[in-house]
Amino acid sequence: MPAPESFSELFRPAATADLLSLFRSLAEAGEIRPEEALALAGAIHAGLRKPQGLNGAAYVQYARTMAFLKHHLPEVHRYVVANWRPPESRPSAPKRTYTDSLFDDTAVMPVPGGKNAQKGN
Repeated sequence: MPAPESFSELFRPAATADLLSLFRSLAEAGEIRPEEALALAGAIHAGLRKPQGLNGAAYVQYARTMAFLKHHLPEVHRYVVANWRPPESRPSAPKRTYTDSLFDDTAVMPVPGGKNAQKGN
């Protein structure tokens, strides 16, 4: 039985280098679906944007993997490029305020004697 400390190793967030390695290995094996490639590219971009000082090798590895996709799996590359949007341009849920909830027409309010009224009271 492994030591309890080793269990935390199993559930740590993936490092950008790990994601890059996975991305590259799946691409080289030809076992990456377009949706997976897009998701991995997004996660890698998020990691590369962090200010924790990744070296230039990470950027080079990402660029090489994208070039590999372009030449060897062009349909996957086209899907990623066609569906890629930077995080700031992705649609997000509109911000709701307290007053929005007051006037929310999807809320169900019991109306005495109406269709929402409980029977038998």
